[in-house]
Amino acid sequence: MRIGIDCRMYRREIAGIGTYLRNLIFHLAEIDQENEYVLFMTPQDAEEFQVDSGQWTVDRSKFNIQHSKFKIVIVDIHHYSLKEQTKFGRIVESENLDLIHYPNFNHPLLCKTPFVATIHDLIYLHFPGRAMNSPLHRFLYRRLNKHIAKRAKKIIAVSEHTRQDFLENFPCDLEKVEVVYEAALFDRDPTSPTSLRNKLDDNAFDTHRGRISTPRSRTSLNSTLDTQSALSLSKGHSTLPIFLYVGAWRPHKNLVFLIEAFDQVVQEIPKAKLVIVGKVDPAFPEISAKVKELKLEQNVLFTDFVAEQKELERLYQMATAFVFPSLYEGFGLPPLEAAARGVPVICSNRTSLPEVMGEAALFVDPENREAWSEAMLRIVRDEKLRSVLIKKGLVQVEKYSWKKAAKQTLEIYQKAFLQ
Repeated sequence: MRIGIDCRMYRREIAGIGTYLRNLIFHLAEIDQENEYVLFMTPQDAEEFQVDSGQWTVDRSKFNIQHSKFKIVIVDIHHYSLKEQTKFGRIVESENLDLIHYPNFNHPLLCKTPFVATIHDLIYLHFPGRAMNSPLHRFLYRRLNKHIAKRAKKIIAVSEHTRQDFLENFPCDLEKVEVVYEAALFDRDPTSPTSLRNKLDDNAFDTHRGRISTPRSRTSLNSTLDTQSALSLSKGHSTLPIFLYVGAWRPHKNLVFLIEAFDQVVQEIPKAKLVIVGKVDPAFPEISAKVKELKLEQNVLFTDFVAEQKELERLYQMATAFVFPSLYEGFGLPPLEAAARGVPVICSNRTSLPEVMGEAALFVDPENREAWSEAMLRIVRDEKLRSVLIKKGLVQVEKYSWKKAAKQTLEIYQKAFLQ
């Protein structure tokens, strides 16, 4: 087969879908020696991809951006743009593909190339926010998803919750929609869950913070945070409770609620810290405004988007717990990523999160502020609970694998081609 993949959201700043594409492509390159791939990328995506492909440890005879089985087509057409509908489809058709995979709901409606689409969530249906709240945006969103339900050869849902959500809102043949779970890390990563769990013994836990002791040094944060904030975290951080959130600034992420719940924690532990990792979005000024209103400027720290994985790893190393009070998720990769790094997780009990996290998190109602404050205090004070959550987290993440996801995706390509 000659398979196209829309990689215009490959770059790291796209976060979830970028993570999905990077891991999928890496493992397809590793496992598939028969099919040809055409990757459609913007110049920014292609630049990151070239760097990534040089770092991968896969046999370079199997994967190289110059290799005949992988062709890069540069398309300076951004997602959700008018040109996506007017020009991108013609570019796709010109490549004479047997199939193209769209990794999100957005796709050119008039393109005649058979396609597979991945549905990560229906967030714009349930929580449209300010960017997608106009009648036109709502119409286009429903139109694109209806077209997927009607015309896609196969549909990939990233969880059973997302599968059911899609079928309820955009009915189609039940067999058309298949679940392919995402995963927390590259399987090749030396800090993968298996590698960590193999190092565990009865003395592997720092009982005060509930963190795994690993050979990596616990260095302070670099200039991602301002110097004074970095020092306030690193100086004596073994006794400071540090709560970590990683994700976007969106209404459904419930960050104002989290800050309010954390304020109650600070009443009991004045030096507690909440570190919010994610691109600072001026469209949501109420988040920083809430920090000022509650006078938490010395307790709540915003890092903005963290591009360097090493910087993000340092933040995980310093965290007492990962907090994720989301009102809606299609999968819920951030808490799984935290569990993979040996960080106890407190998360919402809504949508896909109980499905994905199993017994590996402390689940709390994301609309009960007092319950969240109590859970955060409990995880600081209860050494046994932290240790149990860490161990269960490392077991839970082993249920997911990007290599398995790539194999299942390849099987779906084959089914779609044979239809």
